[in-house]
Amino acid sequence: RTTNAVQEIAESLGDRCVGVSDEVGEHAPISNIIKAVHRVEETSADVIICVGGGSLTDFGKFVQLGVTVGAKTREELLEWRQINRADPKAPMQPPESFGPAKVRQIAVPTTFSTAEITPAGTPVDDVTGAKVLFSVRYGSPRAVVYDPDIVRFTPSALLAATGIRGFDHAVNNVISVSPNPLGSELSKRSIALFAEYLPRAAASGSDRVAIAQCQLASWMAAMANLAAPHGFSHTSVHVLAPWAKAGHSDAACVMLLAQARWFCQEPDEVMQSLSVLLGRPDDPFDEVVLDLLRSMNLPTSLRDLGVDHQQIPELAQLMLDHPSVTKNNRRPIATIDDLIAVLESVAK
Repeated sequence: RTTNAVQEIAESLGDRCVGVSDEVGEHAPISNIIKAVHRVEETSADVIICVGGGSLTDFGKFVQLGVTVGAKTREELLEWRQINRADPKAPMQPPESFGPAKVRQIAVPTTFSTAEITPAGTPVDDVTGAKVLFSVRYGSPRAVVYDPDIVRFTPSALLAATGIRGFDHAVNNVISVSPNPLGSELSKRSIALFAEYLPRAAASGSDRVAIAQCQLASWMAAMANLAAPHGFSHTSVHVLAPWAKAGHSDAACVMLLAQARWFCQEPDEVMQSLSVLLGRPDDPFDEVVLDLLRSMNLPTSLRDLGVDHQQIPELAQLMLDHPSVTKNNRRPIATIDDLIAVLESVAK
């Protein structure tokens, strides 16, 4: 709406472009997914080009799913959601439960959130206000175009916050309870690149070198995401962001800091290795994270996201009810008291 970037792409495609839409929305609401499914079918499109951030890239995955399985309504799409395996009565979408994709996606990321590599995503259900998980066969974009020039249109605050989300993914790969050796090495390189170049990229949209290095860091973190289970800061965002009506990446900034503070309360060689990696061997990692966030004026507390202290018990209960928030944490986060303590560490 505020640049001609998408218009130029559409015009370059000529009559191969059968439609353009910006009706996506943050967190990719299911109502918009269903509208797009109908639009794709009406135009007989066979490729979706998604130019934008993580919500848009994930949106493309869900539209692919809807078109392929013939989901015309919210209820029909939700039949394909992933359900926690811990519930023996709940169905689980098998990865081979539908045929080849009837429409594919090309992604042109304009942020650093890493959504463009994985087949999974979490749209928000307009009816319940909660996020749901989909893992879409062939959902990963058929091609990803990393172009520093198009990123210059992204607002600096959004660029910084999504970079922290990518940074958070890389951190979770390294500190995972079941790390992958190759993924850990890729993620360590990603962490170092983000720490060095993200403040530069956020400060100047014309710094093509910094933007390109952050895109490289995003790709490294995303590739490693596929190999290691993530803990609190990754999954808690799926609860916090829609509940607080906050940006996904803004919520990630605060939850990354909360996780770091919780884990750093006990001696941990892996957590300390991250401080060493970033050239601050004498400082706990949570202080390194706090300084990085402050250097870009990013949220550091729940209050920054509009969450009052008295709301923490309610938020903690929602996180406890989530199937994944209390799993895969180096220092256990297992009870309501644990969750309240973690959240209170970033209350203000």
